Amino acid sequence: MLADNIVDLEKINWRLNQELLTLGTDPEKIKLLARDLGYFAPGDNVVWFEQFPDKKSLYTVGKLIEVIPVKDKNLTYFFRIFNIFLPLLFYVISGLIWREKTRDYQGIRS
Repeated sequence: MLADNIVDLEKINWRLNQELLTLGTDPEKIKLLARDLGYFAPGDNVVWFEQFPDKKSLYTVGKLIEVIPVKDKNLTYFFRIFNIFLPLLFYVISGLIWREKTRDYQGIRS
C-alpha cells in the first residue's frame, strides 16, 4: 500500500519535471498556463461562461494514509461519545484538584 503510493508520487514527480522542462522552452505552453490562471495578453477577447464548472486540477496528490472505514458502527459511536465526555471529565477533575489545592493553601495561611 505505501509502496504503491511511493510509485504514484514518483510518477507525478516525473511528469512535473517534464512539464518544468517544457515550460522553459515552449512559449505557447506558458501562454496557455497563464490563461488558465486568468492572465490574458493585450487584445485577447475573453468570454466567461457561468454555467460550466471550473476545470479540475491536473494533478493529484498521492495518498500517504488510507482511511479504512469502520464496519462496527457501535464502536464509532463509542469513540465519538468518549471524545465528547473525556474533555468534560478532565475539566471537572482538574477543577476539583484546583479547589482542594486552594483550600489547603487557605488553611495554611490562617
